[in-house]
Amino acid sequence: GFCHAHPTIKSIVIANGGTGCTMFLRHFKDWWETGELVPGDNDHSQQAFKRYINHDESKGRIKCVSAVSVSPAAASFSYETKRE
Repeated sequence: GFCHAHPTIKSIVIANGGTGCTMFLRHFKDWWETGELVPGDNDHSQQAFKRYINHDESKGRIKCVSAVSVSPAAASFSYETKRE
């Protein structure tokens, strides 16, 4: 796949919040199961990908980061929170 052809990729950022993470999990479940993907360090990523927090992170080479949604529903989050 694309990430194997480009081994310098260290992060995948899902920019549309929980819905995007749900879709990513659904479509790339087999990839998660390999242990190559690990949740990002921020709270949103830990929550979105909590099923994979305890997997062996020594194999994980790509962090999946859940960014706060850009929808109006996320208007209550501060700029600093969104930047995390």
